[in-house]
Amino acid sequence: MSKINGLWTATALFVFAAILAVGQDPFSLRGYRTGRYLGDASNAANKGRVAFEITEIGGNGATKAHFSATGGLYGEAELTGLIDASGVLNLHGMLSGFAMSVVGRVSNNTIQADFHLKSSFSAQDGKFTATLTSDADTQKKALLATGKYKGQACFYDEPAGPVSRTAQPTERTFKLVLNNWFKLDARPGGTTNPLQVGVMFLEFQMNTPFVNSARFDGLTGSTRLHDGAPVGATIYPVNTTYIHCARYRGTTERRVSQQNFKCFQDKFNDWTCAVDSYAVHLEKISIPD
Repeated sequence: MSKINGLWTATALFVFAAILAVGQDPFSLRGYRTGRYLGDASNAANKGRVAFEITEIGGNGATKAHFSATGGLYGEAELTGLIDASGVLNLHGMLSGFAMSVVGRVSNNTIQADFHLKSSFSAQDGKFTATLTSDADTQKKALLATGKYKGQACFYDEPAGPVSRTAQPTERTFKLVLNNWFKLDARPGGTTNPLQVGVMFLEFQMNTPFVNSARFDGLTGSTRLHDGAPVGATIYPVNTTYIHCARYRGTTERRVSQQNFKCFQDKFNDWTCAVDSYAVHLEKISIPD
C-alpha cells in the first residue's frame, strides 16, 4: 500500500468517526456519546487503528473533529460533517485532492461505517469500527472535583488579535494583550505544545499607575524602577485570577491561577504586559476528552 493510499484510508475513517460523535449531544441520540473513540479500520489491502476526537458540535448537527490512523493505515485530518436526528451519518469533504464520503450508524457506543475516496485517477473503499473510550460524563466528574472554582468549564472565546498603539490603557486593552500572550503557546497540529489555549479572567484588578524612572549610583550604575519599560513610560500594575486551559490530544489541563503583571508601551510604542510574579496555582485538574 502506498503512502497516498494510507492517507486516503485514514482520512475516510476520520470523517466517519466525526459524524458519529457529532450527533449525540444536540439530538440526544441513543447508543453513543461525544468523546474519544478508538477502533480498527481496513481497506482492500491493509488494516490499521483509528482514533478521533470531537472538537466542536453545533446545535444543527454541524461537527468539527480531529482524526488519526496508525498501524498500517496512516494519516490525520481536521474534518467537518453532519449527523441527523435519527443517527444517520453522512459526511463529504476533500483530503489532499480526493473527494471523500462516509455513511455510517452508531449503536451501543460503537461506530460502524463505510467510506469512499475518489480522485480523477483512483478510488478506494473501506470500513471502520470504533468504540467510546472516554466521554462527557468523565469530563463533568472532573469539573465537579472539590474546589472553589469547580464546575467552571474551559473557555476559548476570549478575543485575541492585534492591539493598536493608540489603544487606551483600559482593562479591555490589557486583557487582549494578555490573551495574545497566553495563546502563543498553542500549536495546532503540534505534538508537545497544546493544540488550543483558552483563558478566562475571574478577577482583574488595575492598581495605581506610576511613571518609570532611572537613577544612578556609583556601585550599580543606572537602574530603572522597571527594567523592561522605557524611562518615562507609564506602568499599570495588574493583579489577576484566571482559568487557564490547555487542550492536548486526549486531555485538557485546566488550572486556576493568580498572577501579577505590569502593562506599558515598549520602545516601539506597542502595548505589552510583563510578568511581575510567578503564577500561583490555586487548583489544577486534568479533563479527559
